[in-house]
Amino acid sequence: MWQILKRILDGKPVIIPGDGSSLWTLTHSKDFAKGYVGLMANPHAIGNAFHITTDESMTWNQIYQTIADALGKPVLVMRDTTERPEGVEAGTLKLAGTKMEDIYRECRRLLTEPEIYRRMSEARNKELPHD
Repeated sequence: MWQILKRILDGKPVIIPGDGSSLWTLTHSKDFAKGYVGLMANPHAIGNAFHITTDESMTWNQIYQTIADALGKPVLVMRDTTERPEGVEAGTLKLAGTKMEDIYRECRRLLTEPEIYRRMSEARNKELPHD
């Protein structure tokens, strides 16, 4: 995950596995550690299986779009739809479509028109916590 954050902060593209729709659960290491230590100290846990993650699942598309938004980085989604329509509404995310000429045009605008980049970077998705 740290390499993904670094690529986003460095303005490099992030490659999303497959179509980005596979579901994943994210759990903070401290939360996992608490559950793990509690199980290791419990003799009744021996021989049983446990699931130590959050109940919430997100797609890779949702994860990357949320991270980029939280970091104040514009997101171009090379699809016609997104699981994060609130990002489009907030102005942090733009649907570039699937046609090569549309994707090229939107990428070029974002990279060559500083005002567009600035607006998308400074926009805030109200669905996410911000300082």
